[in-house]
Amino acid sequence: MIRNPEPDTVQAIARGFDCDDAVAMSLARQAQRVSFGPRDIVLASGQRAEHLFLMIRGHARMLAISIDGRMAVIEEFRDGDLFGEGALTDDGAGSETGDEVVAVSHSTACSLESHVMVAAMSAHASVAMAISRRLLKRLMTQNRRMAEVSTLSTVGRIHSELLRLARDGVNLTISPPPVITQFALSLQTTRETVSRAISKLEKKGIVKREEDGLRVVAEHRLEELIF
Repeated sequence: MIRNPEPDTVQAIARGFDCDDAVAMSLARQAQRVSFGPRDIVLASGQRAEHLFLMIRGHARMLAISIDGRMAVIEEFRDGDLFGEGALTDDGAGSETGDEVVAVSHSTACSLESHVMVAAMSAHASVAMAISRRLLKRLMTQNRRMAEVSTLSTVGRIHSELLRLARDGVNLTISPPPVITQFALSLQTTRETVSRAISKLEKKGIVKREEDGLRVVAEHRLEELIF
């Protein structure tokens, strides 16, 4: 047990699990602080998930890799995000991870053993609710993306994802601006398709590149292009 955990670990746990300082401190003392460099494997595919991870700062990505080597981005993890939730299944014994989680940039996270998190969820309703809300939001996002693959054109899915990211940001701004290659990978399309779609939106005055990101200027016009 860590007697004096780092202050940012305690703060990240308090925010991530929507708990008071006393509960956050208790969890932080039972957490392990881990760091990863770019392209380091955080969770290997098929590895038994025994820890729940909370990103303190950085960026990691869940990847699905097909037998023939094709890659798809399943999810992005940034400051305050949870991953490794398989540790909460099977009565806390953990299940095998289906996809790989890889660090994109230098990242710091804290990991908590499955039995610690299961006990915290049982003892503190706020912790259980915070985790449930996050997992429900993730499920809803994945369901939406699955539906869009069947119901929208490729360009329509690009427009939909741009609008979603802008609405999640401040003043309809995606900050930092999306990296074209990563954006294309997340939508399982090509870099050229994404680049052309964004260029057309810029020419129409629907989006605008600014110093701190990509801003949606005409929200309703972009929404009309989702088909």
